Amino acid sequence: MWNTFDKNKETLKLQYNEHNWRNGLSNEELEAGVKEMFAGIDDSEFVKVKADATAFVMRNAQIDLHPNEFFFDKINYNECLDRVHFPAVERLKRNECKEAYEKSKDLQDIIAIVASMDFSHIAPDWNTIISKGIVGIIEMLEEARRENADDAEKVAFYDNSLTVYRAFIDMMLRMAELAEEMDTPTSRFAAKNLRALTVSAPKTLPEALQLSILYYNIQTFVECVRVRSLGGLDTLFYPLYKSDIESGRYTDEQEREMLRDFFWKISAKKVCANLPFYIGGREADGKDKMNPFTRVLLEEYRNLDIYDPKIHVMYHKDIDQSILDLVLEMIREGKSSFLLLNLDVAEESLRRIGIKEEHAKKVIVYGCYEGAAEGTEIPCTTGGNVNISHAVLFTLFNGIEPLTGKKMAPETGTDFATFDSFYAAVKEQVTAITRACMDTIAAYEPYYYKIWSAPLMSATYESCMRKGKDAYLGGAEYNNTSVVGAGIGTLADSVAAIKKAVYDEKKYTLDDFRAAIKDNWEGHDELLRYVMQCPKFGNNDPEADVFSTDFMNYYADIVNNKPNGRGGVFRAGFFSIDWKDRTGLYMAATPDGRRAGTPISKNACPNVGQDKKGVTAIVNSLLKFDWANYPDGCVADLVLHSSAVKGDDGMAAFKGLLTAFMLGGGYAVHFNVLNPDVLRKAQADPDKYRNLQIRLCGWNVYFVDLKKADQDDFIIQSTQRS
Repeated sequence: MWNTFDKNKETLKLQYNEHNWRNGLSNEELEAGVKEMFAGIDDSEFVKVKADATAFVMRNAQIDLHPNEFFFDKINYNECLDRVHFPAVERLKRNECKEAYEKSKDLQDIIAIVASMDFSHIAPDWNTIISKGIVGIIEMLEEARRENADDAEKVAFYDNSLTVYRAFIDMMLRMAELAEEMDTPTSRFAAKNLRALTVSAPKTLPEALQLSILYYNIQTFVECVRVRSLGGLDTLFYPLYKSDIESGRYTDEQEREMLRDFFWKISAKKVCANLPFYIGGREADGKDKMNPFTRVLLEEYRNLDIYDPKIHVMYHKDIDQSILDLVLEMIREGKSSFLLLNLDVAEESLRRIGIKEEHAKKVIVYGCYEGAAEGTEIPCTTGGNVNISHAVLFTLFNGIEPLTGKKMAPETGTDFATFDSFYAAVKEQVTAITRACMDTIAAYEPYYYKIWSAPLMSATYESCMRKGKDAYLGGAEYNNTSVVGAGIGTLADSVAAIKKAVYDEKKYTLDDFRAAIKDNWEGHDELLRYVMQCPKFGNNDPEADVFSTDFMNYYADIVNNKPNGRGGVFRAGFFSIDWKDRTGLYMAATPDGRRAGTPISKNACPNVGQDKKGVTAIVNSLLKFDWANYPDGCVADLVLHSSAVKGDDGMAAFKGLLTAFMLGGGYAVHFNVLNPDVLRKAQADPDKYRNLQIRLCGWNVYFVDLKKADQDDFIIQSTQRS
């Protein structure tokens, strides 16, 4: 079966598109079985029935195996439990939490805020899974059950987790039997690994890869608790890789071929989009965790020319420089699915919200940028979103949203004699909409036991095992909730324009701005030209950066360490990813010259086209606020012209820019290295540039698949870096 991957690549790319489902119930039968289990149950029974239903799907859903794949993970889960969860969430909003939901509904309808229940950005404790295996976790549960036999609540938790873990064993046995029936070299290989995992923890790299991808699939799509990190693959897998090579079980090339299949599988599984893993970190003594397998991972990823999975690089002053050079070289080539995270800042951000030192030192990033304490914290990383730039509109229109005419925010007045009074009103509005988001979420959280639980994932958390509680019902060491801000460029530029136009130069009035906003800037060309010449965030201009810095720190103070609704605290993040588009779609024009319906500023970055003094000026602007105020993550998007990083001198400049950002206190950064001429050619003739990658937000896409407006933004940004 060896040396076949390259030959089978194209058919394996379609392994999730073409199925021959078998050995289980039909979709209709499976869904009917799950529905029957939940029918008429009391709220107090939900957690047990969730475990039973999860086990039912694992034991009865149809399965399939591509004849040429190394690892088996296909199960026809049919979204059965999602169809239970989502209606339950909506019922909660309209029953127990109706008052809170209705109170913030107008703000949510225009996406000024989003107050939700986030179960989609998390990961199990991969260290437990790989070191103990499914069998080891079952043994831990059985022992804990014996030790707590007189505690009914704990026994119920252990029994629920045992239900799903024993079903996991049965599912692997079903898969092994099918693989053996198929009787191809790779299917026999898959069967061998699956059977090994039913009796012990992974002892080889292929066993660990098999368990990793299968566990990911089951927690994400059967338990419906979305995994957003595969953990530190280089640290997790290096001992097994090394043992395989030294024992002669597999050659280095065979291990690499299996790794290529593993990566290719994730890339082919489009529903895996945004699935990362991380590399590096620090040992207890401060030494870098990178090892020879780190390089193997990167080299095989590089050879495949894919953008999923994405890779988080744990940066610190003692990082392996040769590995860092390889990462930057890959980014320079256009392989930009990398986020570089500053461990010093990320750890400090966790300490500031009360996470103990030993836990803060175990940083993981979920999804795009969201930091958390690995294995101890449930951070609900996208529990809430707030477009803080909407505050300037509520200030100008006395709490009324100008597009709808509805009053949605406090009345802070219309006449502001001084800039200080206007600025204080904007801050009051930021506070009001942010607290509306937090209050709504806090009202939801005490009712999680009616709509969500995670018996599979919870058993991997030491604190859940010790407490005998589900991770979403108080079992985690830290039960926190994240509220993510967005729109700093839009807000800072708007306030800077009003300060200069109305209060400093007294050339225009607030009514002039109100009229321009109502008219979407049509017929207000003179004011628009004036606004475009006002100070802009991102140019190292103190007249604009004073506002971006103050609002960033102010927003974090509103959110961080305020009590949530499940015994933890709220924690701030600041990023917009692609929410910037839909948020802007429902938003009137703004005083910075932005038109109604267009995107707000992206992440923690300046408005597109308004940063005109180069990437160094952007970095200087960004480093003025305190990034450690954002435990849920905050990111700089930096676009570099390909000529700026060309050759040895270019690489030195690239590395110097990264070092300056990290030593200056930045939390995280990702890069696009682009050539505007190439982008224009790709825009005109997309078929010739199908593989041209772009780092869009917290993930990569192909440039030719972007909307033209997004393509134009990247062309503008790369042109300004030339």
